[in-house]
Amino acid sequence: MNSQSIRSRSPEELQQALGVDEHDARLLFRASGGWLPLARAAQAALGSSGRSTHELLGSASLADFAVADSDDIDVPLETRDRLILKALSLLHDFTDEVAMSALEAVADAPADIEADDLTLTILRLQSIGILLPGETPGTLTVPPLIGAWMRLRSSEDASTASLLRRTVVEAFTQQIEFAKSPDPVLIENALILARAGRVWSALSRIASAVGLPILYLHPRSALEAFTDLPEKALREEPDLMLLSLVADRVSEICGRSAARPAPRTVDRVRELVARATAPGSPASRAFAQPTVPEAGADDPSESTGAEAADADARGPGESLSAHGHSEARRMLARIALLSARGHHGEAASLGAGWTSSGPTRPRALVRFAAAAEAVLAGEPGRALALLRDIEDGVRESSVAGDFLAPAVIAWSALASYLSGDHRRAETELLRFAGLDEPPLVLEAAFRPAALVTTAYRVLDRLDLGRLADLVERMKAFPEMGRLWIHVPVLERSLALLSATSESGVLLADEEAEVYSRTRRTTDDGTEMLRASRAATLLGLGQLYRAQQMLEELSPRTGAKYVLMARSYVVAGQHADALAVIRAHFYHDFLSTRERAELTGLAAVAHLRLGDRDRAVEAFRETVELTTWVGSLLPIALLPASDRTALLDLTTEVWTPALQEFAGARMSVPDLRRLLDRVGRSMVMRADIPNLTPRERTLLDLLEQNRSVSQIAAHLHLVEGTVKNNLSGLYRKLGATGRDSALARARALGYMEPPET
Repeated sequence: MNSQSIRSRSPEELQQALGVDEHDARLLFRASGGWLPLARAAQAALGSSGRSTHELLGSASLADFAVADSDDIDVPLETRDRLILKALSLLHDFTDEVAMSALEAVADAPADIEADDLTLTILRLQSIGILLPGETPGTLTVPPLIGAWMRLRSSEDASTASLLRRTVVEAFTQQIEFAKSPDPVLIENALILARAGRVWSALSRIASAVGLPILYLHPRSALEAFTDLPEKALREEPDLMLLSLVADRVSEICGRSAARPAPRTVDRVRELVARATAPGSPASRAFAQPTVPEAGADDPSESTGAEAADADARGPGESLSAHGHSEARRMLARIALLSARGHHGEAASLGAGWTSSGPTRPRALVRFAAAAEAVLAGEPGRALALLRDIEDGVRESSVAGDFLAPAVIAWSALASYLSGDHRRAETELLRFAGLDEPPLVLEAAFRPAALVTTAYRVLDRLDLGRLADLVERMKAFPEMGRLWIHVPVLERSLALLSATSESGVLLADEEAEVYSRTRRTTDDGTEMLRASRAATLLGLGQLYRAQQMLEELSPRTGAKYVLMARSYVVAGQHADALAVIRAHFYHDFLSTRERAELTGLAAVAHLRLGDRDRAVEAFRETVELTTWVGSLLPIALLPASDRTALLDLTTEVWTPALQEFAGARMSVPDLRRLLDRVGRSMVMRADIPNLTPRERTLLDLLEQNRSVSQIAAHLHLVEGTVKNNLSGLYRKLGATGRDSALARARALGYMEPPET
């Protein structure tokens, strides 16, 4: 019997031949391509299986059952067509390109396969119903009963069939890993084949190459691939844990078991993936702390960058891309471990030194992690170099909603700001705003950096209301990570500029201390906190305590010399302030903003010494540097009365600068009035007495509520001497007795405030 006589060309013909209803006829035609022997075999299997037509024809295993006992079925095909069909039957929906990829992977002689020959073969198979249009426009598919018949007629054993599938999966996986924009049909087939064949390593590599967006770019196949993964898969491939957590949650919300599950549209699934990876979620925490993949991998010293590029290090049969994927995974785990220990500089060096010719996204993730560690290590220049290295590639392969592109920009903005380039930070924030369109995946990877940078730029513009909102938002954010260190720094700066009384500054300082005590920090973080605390103490006029903290700062910290000069200005030691400024102004570790602060303090010192010309000259330089860096902070932190006087003296240079800072957000007069208002609670002058060690000891004993006789006994002195010493102490402090002396000593910073 020829092919024309055993094949129906339409569901209507099949319905007439089989005597079934219209619905079953359409399903049987779709499953058999119209081949009557296959359709009759499926019809017979329906009665013995107890399944519906839809159930039977929607499962590969049940399709196998339908044709298993039908030995007389024969679909006339040439030998070459059968070989091609054997490969195509592995696929779901496919394009010509995907078909060629599969055939090249399994062919004994790939060079013998030509695209033109394949196209002709596909057209011929379409014409006889062996191939039908797929679910996706522009694709083809092998009807399930044709595929089952092909598997039944194949002579290979199960292991050979499994090897065939793994070969195709490996070929597809490598294409996905190295393509800038992988073919969606290729990804769909790779996911389905990898999950069906339990090829967990390929599933993990595909996940790493595409990232979490795979769940909403390919919702049907990806959710089926990553939902309900077995424990064995998660043990063998720890990278699958993140995808598994998210896929399980998304599938649960979609209502997998519901009678009428919600449609899995791209937009809907993207929203659910963003919700499942929100800050504080298990998935977000899993991303921040990658699982170490093997015993002994928790020692960062075990691996070097060169090892990743060494093909000899690959296991038997392991492809170069598979090796690159596993090395990237190990590298991210080691970076995370070093970071958790506070070794940010080592983590940055480890990631920066790693080289790979493997997949692009895992490499970008390692570089990004190293850049973030460089920022935390106080090396913003190194961070920028690492981020520039991956910026173009990340942008080209960017997917809406993915975290990587906004994360690169947000951390570039922060690194730019911390390196002193405020203008570039502003530019990066504007770029970030263009990508900050929810729903966004893994927000914790970029939101803290964006919030911190935005807060500093808001502080630069003296937008104190918005700064207060941002500080509260950061304090409430569940995953600030090591960037929490900037919260108390910003909180203290806000208090110094906006508080209307000393008590307001004290309260903010205490809140910042409480916030800091609940968290761990590194040496660099301790320096930053110490500098911000010293600035607050200077604002309160507690020069003695501030000077003690300044002595503990590293000599290569620009803030040390700015605060030192400020302390001399507040103490009225203007010549000493100018000497500090002259000695340290050109240190290479000072930022432009810090130099602007120094020239502003020099202007104040000259003004107080009566040298108006030098004061104006220095302040003009301050205006120039302030405009250059884009920050009003060096002006705002000057003593209020001196600031007003200097602004009045330099109207011709300051008015254009005010215009630039005001922009569209306020008028120039309003900005000038703001400059006159800020920082009014800061102490402008504090005549601090120089207490001797004996006098500081007397203060400690007074605080302990010791009587004169008890003090005398403790110091081995006569009571008369103690009384004379106390009288001298009271005169220095301008106090009338014990209580007022203690209060004055606390105000000057010689003693800690009483615990509440």
